[in-house]
Amino acid sequence: MLHTPDSIYQSLLEINNILVREITPDGLFRCLAHYFQDRFGCDRVSLTIYEPETDTLSWFASAEGVTINQMDSEYVPLRGPFARMAIESKKPIIVPRIEDHDDYKAVRCMLDAGLRSALSFPLISRGKPIAAVVVSFKRYLGQEAPALCDIIEKMCSQVALAVDNMLVYAQLNQRNEYLNEQVESLLKAEDITHSSSRFFYNCGTMQNIMKQIRTLANSDVPVLINGETGTGKEFIARYIHSHSNRAQFNFVKVNCPALSPTLFESELFGHAKGAFTGA
Repeated sequence: MLHTPDSIYQSLLEINNILVREITPDGLFRCLAHYFQDRFGCDRVSLTIYEPETDTLSWFASAEGVTINQMDSEYVPLRGPFARMAIESKKPIIVPRIEDHDDYKAVRCMLDAGLRSALSFPLISRGKPIAAVVVSFKRYLGQEAPALCDIIEKMCSQVALAVDNMLVYAQLNQRNEYLNEQVESLLKAEDITHSSSRFFYNCGTMQNIMKQIRTLANSDVPVLINGETGTGKEFIARYIHSHSNRAQFNFVKVNCPALSPTLFESELFGHAKGAFTGA
């Protein structure tokens, strides 16, 4: 198979179009694998993610092409040695005869599935290997192997950027979900702490105060609560909020002594844009 500069450029353009179009890991890998199969006649494509913290490998998406049960299983699947070789060396690996590595169980499984040769490519981002693409064939690769390796390596440089972006996005999304859960947990904890079921009173004075509070909660008038430290001012404020028409919104607590005297009014009651520097 002859790869001219024009054909290589065309292949890189087609790969770039796939990377731009696909926004999910599964969609990206499926299109990439099908392109490799059609363009290079390979029989199996896999993309393995490297976890440096645990020194382990995991699938980016399920491998495409020839099925290898023990490697494709969802439960403790085997990981091929060729991906790890590429990751550790940070260089493409040409395996013209995979039977030469049959001391690995995963390789024996590949042989049983009819695969005879393979190419493995590290995906490098910011100088570090993040994954590996392994392209396997049922035929033995001859003199075409170096040229094939060269063009796929160029493609993998583009693929590495897309995979890294997806991994970073997934991490940020997971962290954002965690933070949202923490915020919701804290808000619920505060609601429980200041729940009316935790406030007990029996004297006539408190009964009159609570009656006034329930009346105020149904209005939109501003309320100023005075009292000594520890007398329950925040509880009363939350009680009014929870029984008002704004109960479905968050209760916003502001530490007034921490506000600058010159900005106190604007922070609490708002200001016109440009009223002062930074407004």
